[in-house]
Amino acid sequence: MKAATETVSIDERRLEEGVREAGLRLIRGGEILLDFSCVRRMGPRGLREMETLAELAQEKACRIVLRGVNIDLYKALKLLDLTRRFSFRNEEPVL
Repeated sequence: MKAATETVSIDERRLEEGVREAGLRLIRGGEILLDFSCVRRMGPRGLREMETLAELAQEKACRIVLRGVNIDLYKALKLLDLTRRFSFRNEEPVL
């Protein structure tokens, strides 16, 4: 039976905490969707948290999907070679 996808909304002011929360949810397995639609940029600490999250997801064989990633954030992830470790989804959420 496939595990349900859990969604974590990431707030730019609490970015590191949101990414850490997603890492804790990886313990359950399955897929985690991180909604970055409210994030315009990410600093070095946030990028380090994303690296840690990618490593944890690989260890747990979980899938991480990033939604609402803007081009500047995508470029920062690309520079760190993290884009290949995440899936991206940019459609609008269905209400």
